[in-house]
Amino acid sequence: LRSLIDERPVHVPGAVTVDADLTRSFTLDDDPADLRAFLEEAGFLHVRGVFTPEEMRRISDDMDVAEPTHTPGDGRSWWATLDDGTERVVRMQRFEEHSETAAALLEDDRFAALGAIPGLGHDHPSVGRANKVEALFKPLGVRRGISDIPWHKDCSLGRHSYDCCSLTIGISVTGAGPGSGQLRVIAGSHRALVWPSLFDAGRLDLPEVPLATETGDVTAHLSCT
Repeated sequence: LRSLIDERPVHVPGAVTVDADLTRSFTLDDDPADLRAFLEEAGFLHVRGVFTPEEMRRISDDMDVAEPTHTPGDGRSWWATLDDGTERVVRMQRFEEHSETAAALLEDDRFAALGAIPGLGHDHPSVGRANKVEALFKPLGVRRGISDIPWHKDCSLGRHSYDCCSLTIGISVTGAGPGSGQLRVIAGSHRALVWPSLFDAGRLDLPEVPLATETGDVTAHLSCT
């Protein structure tokens, strides 16, 4: 159905290739045209040192203060059960209500510069929306609950043809590596019309890329990556 609506063929092996250096990262001082070309080719970006360690420390402190104000079933948080049976909040929605620093970053020129990378006149879609930014904890040893989210496309819940023009921005409040919740992406998957189940089955012929980040780094990905 999506192939008919969007006039895009269903993916077959070899139809999508990725020629970019997938180990490459950028800064906001780099040529925006280079960032745009990489994003179009690979579907993601790793942008180093966008925000300062002091800004991230303040946000981390605000997260710790906000954490005990959330409870399971409150409609504004996601929870997970750890190996020791502890219930832990892993995602706090509408975090800008708990953090002046986070709210200010959404209006910051550096944040606006990220939205300008595609060159399509994107604005931050927060006006009139209840959930402008979410704060995520990545505890180890999760036994139950959505924390380490399975492979998916952000647009796969529906309305792809109408809503898949977004850029998802992740800000590393702390560094993230293989043992601490780093983002992984399948490069070029934004150009492959496939069922998300193919990711888990390992049947998609595109490279998987881990994005290890330092404090203040940003990841960006097209919502259908």
